[in-house]
Amino acid sequence: MFYVILDSNILINNWFLDQPNFSKLVELAHFAPLSIILPETVIDEIKTRYNEGFTRHRERVESALKDMQHYLRDELGIGARIQYTGLQSVDVTAEYGNFLLHKIKHLKNFLILPYPKIRSKDIITRALMQRTPFRASKSGQTGFRDYIIWTSIMDLLRASEMGTFIYITANKEDYYDKELGALDADIQQDLAGINMTNKEFYIFDSLHGFYDQYEDILIRFVGETIQKENYPALLEAAEHEINNSDAFRHQLKDLFRSSHEDWLPEIEPRHLDLSYSHIIRRPIRVMAMHDIYALQPNKVMSFDFTHYYIRGRYKVKVDLRYNVDKTDYWKARRYDPSIPEPIVTPGRENYVLDQTMHIVVEVDLRYNRSEQTFDSVEAKISADHSLTAAVATGSAMHKHDEKDSGGSMTMAHMAAQRKAEEYEFDGDVDVNKIRPRH
Repeated sequence: MFYVILDSNILINNWFLDQPNFSKLVELAHFAPLSIILPETVIDEIKTRYNEGFTRHRERVESALKDMQHYLRDELGIGARIQYTGLQSVDVTAEYGNFLLHKIKHLKNFLILPYPKIRSKDIITRALMQRTPFRASKSGQTGFRDYIIWTSIMDLLRASEMGTFIYITANKEDYYDKELGALDADIQQDLAGINMTNKEFYIFDSLHGFYDQYEDILIRFVGETIQKENYPALLEAAEHEINNSDAFRHQLKDLFRSSHEDWLPEIEPRHLDLSYSHIIRRPIRVMAMHDIYALQPNKVMSFDFTHYYIRGRYKVKVDLRYNVDKTDYWKARRYDPSIPEPIVTPGRENYVLDQTMHIVVEVDLRYNRSEQTFDSVEAKISADHSLTAAVATGSAMHKHDEKDSGGSMTMAHMAAQRKAEEYEFDGDVDVNKIRPRH
């Protein structure tokens, strides 16, 4: 278990506890074995600093408005309308204190460390001996507040049986011996007086330093927790998004149109051998897109503190249509008579071929954890196209025989070439003019 104790200098100016660096810690506390601890001393100092800052800025505004009155006269008709009364009647400090406590109490694994029970004599003795964190300064002794926090931390160590305790303060150097690069001798002496079996204590000067050291370990805990708690519902939501998103279906159509030169030669049926690619007239039109089937279950590939990254593999049934030059069509059919008859439109130079096929796509989804929506769904053609395809001309459907689809000159092609010699045609002909040789 990790116990992260925060000093006030880590949170000053993050008045509403919503900056990314702190939100990341809250996220870790939600999923990993980590507790965020604020000493009561720190909470009181944050409220005091907030009050000081708010009062200072309010006085500046009041002074600026007072100075502005020199430029405004009733003769202008606007002087009376500029009044500053909004913030004077509101006890902002009390409101902020209530907000802060409410926010803390509703965060998961967030603890308040109470003021320590400490004798005044012990404080005076330590201060007179200038033992850390007390130190002399031009203005006199300093370190009283730090000592109260340190005593609270020692109480926590005594009460705990095990764990890794992290104190994060911008004043790390006050607790360290710079020459030795280790904890100050006074701090080490304090720890020696506590049973530290199965306990570790470290000090960092920022949240960044803590993340650099422990983020990989904590992320592993987060992943295990998410897998148990969130994965099933998340993966179900991903499949629903893929099957019901109109935007995703439009994206698929655009993908099929723009990338057909990459995937069509690999999965087209033997009936239309695209080694004769010059017969195809681009672009290919996506006439209809039918069912989308999951070939493999969706899987969470990775995650960070803002998103889950999910991948799935799907089979999409698509109706395609493209034009074929008449002359090139019959040249191709001469070598492979099994190429189906086209849709013939009188007066047009080209034939139309319809093809229905199954295309395999890999889909990557990005799920926004805070907004609980998918803000990105992207598909790409899978490298594996070994699925059944079919060609339709008019109402006829011809199933793809995958056994004969390999090689530039398969047994089927050689048989088709021999069969083609039984036919003759004259230049630009249509399907009704083919006749057997005698």
